[in-house]
Amino acid sequence: MENEIKVRKLKAGDVHDLAAIIGKVAIKSGQIPNLLAGLKDKTKKGKEVDAKAEPFDATKTKSETEDSGDIDKTTLGIQLFGILLFEAKDEIEKWFADLVGLTPQQYQELEDFSAPVKIINQLVAKPEFGDFLAQAKIMAGTLANFMKPSTK
Repeated sequence: MENEIKVRKLKAGDVHDLAAIIGKVAIKSGQIPNLLAGLKDKTKKGKEVDAKAEPFDATKTKSETEDSGDIDKTTLGIQLFGILLFEAKDEIEKWFADLVGLTPQQYQELEDFSAPVKIINQLVAKPEFGDFLAQAKIMAGTLANFMKPSTK
């Protein structure tokens, strides 16, 4: 495992994990809502679609993505993980360790300094990453609404 960093298949529990981290950082820093504001369930210009109907295609070039009106979820994911690594280091490291089948301690002791970058690159390249991120955004938003203080 030392030489090979391989992200496992994403699961429903990962949506919960990422949503909790996003919610925590959104409350703490306020940066996440602005970043995720551009993530909508739209994959074509102005056309609402079922998020599962046309999953994000990581094989498209940036110009193909821009031309089709697809949201560039790769860039969004990289920006999101950049903020999360800064604002919620321990939680992200724990989740990353789980994604590659390690304990948090084993992850901390990896001698591969590029492990976090490899994990992020593999995550954003997954065909289901756009749907995954959209669901985490929805869940984080739902949780945030329940956590708002009452104005009464």
